Amino acid sequence: MNFWRIGGDKKLKHFKNHTFSATTGKPDKNGSPLFAASHGGQAIVKQGNKISFYWRAMAETYLMDDVPASTKLAYVYIVIGKRRYYQMVADTSLRSFKLMNLNNEYTVDIPNKYQPEDEVKVDMEKSKITVNDLGANSDYITGSEFFSIPPGASQRLDIVYSNFTTSPPKVEIKWKERIL
Repeated sequence: MNFWRIGGDKKLKHFKNHTFSATTGKPDKNGSPLFAASHGGQAIVKQGNKISFYWRAMAETYLMDDVPASTKLAYVYIVIGKRRYYQMVADTSLRSFKLMNLNNEYTVDIPNKYQPEDEVKVDMEKSKITVNDLGANSDYITGSEFFSIPPGASQRLDIVYSNFTTSPPKVEIKWKERIL
C-alpha cells in the first residue's frame, strides 16, 4: 500500500510504502490481516497543512511544507491496480467510502460522529478504542477512565445515547472472568 499526495506544485509525492497481505483471512507475518473478506479499513485525515495516514491503528502524520493550511482537499483518488512483476489480486472491492468535512466554521447540520453501521470497540485492558478496526483513541473523553471490574464486586454500566435517536443502538458487552 502506497501513500501519495499532490501538493501545491502539482507534483505527485510519495510518502510511505507499507507491505500487507491481502488475504482470505489467514494471518500474515505481522499478525492478523489488515484487509480480509470480512473487514478492513483505512483513514486519511487532513487538518491544516498536516495529513495523517492511519496504518494498523496508528497515525503517520506528515507536514506539507509547500501547501498553505487553508488549502482545501480537492480530490481523493483510489487506485486498485497491478504493479509490474506482481500478481494481480483477483478479488478486490471498495465497499464504502466516507468523506467528512470536520473544519466547518459555523454549524449547519452536524453529522453524527458514528454512523449506523460503524463498530466501536473499547478494550479496557489495553486502554484502546477502535472504530471500524481503526485506532480511535482520540475519541477518548478527558476525565473518563478505562476500568476493570473488581473480583466479587458488581458494577453498573450506563450506556448513554442521543435523545433524538429513533431506535437505541445495538450494544454488546464482553468480558473475561478470571478466577483468583
